Amino acid sequence: MYIYSGAVGRIRPLRPDIDNTFDPIEVADNLTCTSPHMTVYNKRDLPKRLHFANNRRIEDVVISVADKWLVARNAEDSYASTFCDGGTHGYDNEYRSMHALFVAHGPAFKQNTISQPFQNIELYDLMADLVGVTPAPNNGTRGSLNHILQQPLPVPSEAPPAAAGSCPFPTDYAAASQNQDCTSVPGSSCTGFANSATVEDFDSELNLTSTQESMYQSQHLPFGAPSVTFPTGYCRLTQKDYVAAYNRDTYMPLWSAATLSQDTQMSSADVTSLCRRHDVRVPATDSLNCTEFGDLDIGYLYSPYQKSGDESSWMSALVTSNMVPQHRTFSSSMQMFALAISSYSFYVIILWRPAEEKISGWARTYNGVNVISGPIFDWDLDGTRDMTGTNGTQYLSNTPAPIPTDYFKIVTKCSGGGDITSACQGGKLDVISFILPHRDRYLSVERGCQDTNSLMETHVARVRDIELLTGLRFFPSLDTNQALNLRLFLPTQLWD
Repeated sequence: MYIYSGAVGRIRPLRPDIDNTFDPIEVADNLTCTSPHMTVYNKRDLPKRLHFANNRRIEDVVISVADKWLVARNAEDSYASTFCDGGTHGYDNEYRSMHALFVAHGPAFKQNTISQPFQNIELYDLMADLVGVTPAPNNGTRGSLNHILQQPLPVPSEAPPAAAGSCPFPTDYAAASQNQDCTSVPGSSCTGFANSATVEDFDSELNLTSTQESMYQSQHLPFGAPSVTFPTGYCRLTQKDYVAAYNRDTYMPLWSAATLSQDTQMSSADVTSLCRRHDVRVPATDSLNCTEFGDLDIGYLYSPYQKSGDESSWMSALVTSNMVPQHRTFSSSMQMFALAISSYSFYVIILWRPAEEKISGWARTYNGVNVISGPIFDWDLDGTRDMTGTNGTQYLSNTPAPIPTDYFKIVTKCSGGGDITSACQGGKLDVISFILPHRDRYLSVERGCQDTNSLMETHVARVRDIELLTGLRFFPSLDTNQALNLRLFLPTQLWD
């Protein structure tokens, strides 16, 4: 093998042209936990915020080291002897030592203004605006630094979002409810409800009036519904406990949004034994059958475990329009959020379950939070939303439904503990977002080398990273500058 030294180490076979035995997953696994100062990744498993995967010159095994450490082949490595007494570049940009100081002076800038941290990629558009030229396409976001300018140029308007279609409650309920194949899935039962309730009773709660829909959308979408920037067939589905956008092209939700109140608790009940069923508002031809998930588990984008409620609360989440395919090492975490069962995967114990528990804790601490979740498809590793038919895409067996490569969560709260459902009455908002890798095997970082908080911090991302990966735009109802600040913010630590 050949090892590249530096702030980010890379490993490749010594002779890639003739070595057919090099297994990057095996190499990464063998190096995992060998030092507390490094984390070893297969290239596919690197945090998405690093944007360090889509190039043939990036080796398949990548070593990320702690601040002030270097990767060297051995103690006599000339790289180590040269740079250990000085400095180098290329570390994770979350490290404070990688943060530069930006000072601006002149008639174009506001006086005595302090900006929140921003990435260097935002400077190009700023310089272009200052000298009056049109910037070439780049990785920055136009208008992101307008808040430090005296007379900023208008932010170019974006193309109108794709309009949501309609998924109304059926006029012929009997016909629509015939496709209840999910009840035949092991562990699912549609009988024995409290107060002799029936499936029809629970389905009727999905038949909302326009007034109810508006009320619940205001509650769960305080910053507006995420905009869809690409042509696709989707409809918005409103429930009492959450709002979702269902995508007919991928046979799963685009996103799901819920405002968790201060009294949110994790449910201790095994609600998956309740009635999984077809969402009667979505035509059967646009839905997956529960039997089509094959070797993957049925997961739920809005977690039925997130709220300690009655059967009605759980049943609104146990519908096909809320189901997503999840690998066994990933989806069993949905139960582990509430059930501390030691036999589940270590991945669940140190990442997925703690993430949900921490979000619920934030809701209790900060007078409620808003959470938006959704699938990500990035099989070509280019950091942008996959087009239909992208090479390498994996699908559920014998279906056109792609398997997500990742799932995202965006959590927003009021800085001063205000009411999140009213967008904090115009006050300051805080955001933290995660891109959680979805794999059919344990990730190399899931072997106990990091504690829960550091592992969650590993997978933080900008909201803008999620937008690039999903084709969605978040915070559409907020002021442009406020929305840009939230979308471009890169968290460096978790909330308390």
